[in-house]
Amino acid sequence: MKKREKKRPEIAIFGNFDTTNFGNDSTLKAVLYHLRRFQPDAEVTCICPWPNAITAAHNIRAFPISEDFVKSWVPQNSATRVLRRIFIGLPSEAIRWGKTFLSLRNTDMLIVPGTGLLTDAYGLLGWGPFSLFKWSLMAKVCRCKLAFVSTGVGPINGTLGRFLVKSVLSWADFRSYRDNSSKQCLLDLGFAVESDPV
Repeated sequence: MKKREKKRPEIAIFGNFDTTNFGNDSTLKAVLYHLRRFQPDAEVTCICPWPNAITAAHNIRAFPISEDFVKSWVPQNSATRVLRRIFIGLPSEAIRWGKTFLSLRNTDMLIVPGTGLLTDAYGLLGWGPFSLFKWSLMAKVCRCKLAFVSTGVGPINGTLGRFLVKSVLSWADFRSYRDNSSKQCLLDLGFAVESDPV
C-alpha cells in the first residue's frame, strides 16, 4: 500500500507590498525569512497590489488584492454612472470574490503582517479595509487560520471603516500590534485587545 504524501503547508501573506516602500517591504522580507526558517517546506504566496514585482523580487507566487476586469472610466452623466455600477461594477466584484475564494481554498494560513493596513485614512477600497474584509472572510470560509502579526492600526474615522476593521480582527486566530498606540486605537473603539501582545 502506498504511503500518502503529507501535504505541504500553504501560507499566504497579505499586504501593501510593491518593492518601493522600504518599511512595508522590510516587513515582507522579515516574514519570509522566519517562514523559511521555521516552515522551510511551506508553499508561500503573496496577496498585494503589484504581484509581478513581488514575484520577481522574492521568487514566490503572488495574486493582486483587487483586479480590474474592465478599463476604469468615470462617465460624466449620473445615469450612466449608475448603469456602470450595476452592469460592470457588481459583476466585477462578484468575480473578485470568486477569485479570492479560489486563491485561498487550499491555504492553511493567511498572515497580515505590519504595514499599517488597519486604517480607512486612504479609503476603503484598494488595499484598504474592504479588501482586507473580503480576503479575511474568504479565509474563514476556506477554514484557514488568520493571523495579524505586528499590525499597525489607525486612524479609523468612518463608521464603515470601524465595522470592517473590528470584523476582521474578531475573526483572527492570532493578533499582535506593532506599537502601543495601535492597541490603544482599538481600545478606544471598544474592541477587547487587553490580552493581545504588542
